[in-house]
Amino acid sequence: MTAPHARQPQVLPRPACTPTAIRAVLAANADSDILQRYDEDLDAAFEQARAQGDVTTPGADGQALVVRGGRLA
Repeated sequence: MTAPHARQPQVLPRPACTPTAIRAVLAANADSDILQRYDEDLDAAFEQARAQGDVTTPGADGQALVVRGGRLA
């Protein structure tokens, strides 16, 4: 007996890896100390990026606007 049709396994889309998605997973599964540390690390990273002029923000059309060194990249 042979298999009717061998096929490749289905590739699922990559889940969201945004800070909000990561925080939601942590909030559901981690203790409050880990969640607080994540929030503090994320805030520190954002402040560092802003100080260096390297910030990505969503544009009005939903596309990302990347600012590096104070210039639109």
